[in-house]
Amino acid sequence: MDPRQSYVFVPQARQRDLTHWLSDDAARITPDNVTTALRSMAGNRSQYRGMAGAALGTGVSFTGLGILGWISGGGPGLLIGLSSPGLALAVLGALIFRRVRKRMPKVAGMAASRGPGNFRSGLGATAFFALIVGAMSYPLSTRLLEQGPEGFTLLVGYAVMVLVFIGSVFTVPAYFIEHAARDFRADIAASPGLRQSLEEMSLTWRDPVGAREFGPL
Repeated sequence: MDPRQSYVFVPQARQRDLTHWLSDDAARITPDNVTTALRSMAGNRSQYRGMAGAALGTGVSFTGLGILGWISGGGPGLLIGLSSPGLALAVLGALIFRRVRKRMPKVAGMAASRGPGNFRSGLGATAFFALIVGAMSYPLSTRLLEQGPEGFTLLVGYAVMVLVFIGSVFTVPAYFIEHAARDFRADIAASPGLRQSLEEMSLTWRDPVGAREFGPL
């Protein structure tokens, strides 16, 4: 044996059943910054849910803004221009939501994101951008208020739709990311097929690119 030859020790993942990996004890003794297959699955699932929620909320806000613009005298072109992509986004978001619960989540690491990582920071980002939009919309707001009760109602409608749009972009994805593990546990409990697939995977798991263990969640 060549004494100059070096070896790299790669620890083998422990084989445990799914019940063990889903237990609170297993999660408690494993630091949050340790990546496991189950945590990657939960994170990917939460990102898809966040994307679906953002698409659904954006679609609703675009559709609402198109209707309000039409009521304000913007003509059918404004209604069609905003409501058509809005309805398409809303349908896309609903379809993604439906597929997420039925598909096996990816084991690959989560995609990089610069957005807020928890619900509180998502609310902060929503409030910050809402203030900016509100300041920029001040001239429009004053003109609407001059129209009396009808203008005030339109102003409230515009404000709600803008908040729905901003919240869908920042708050909804952050909410799902923060509660990724909780939601994944609920999906496993509600889907016997998913649980069986994960149970089988937990007993044969070998990380193809590193030394990640299967769990805990």
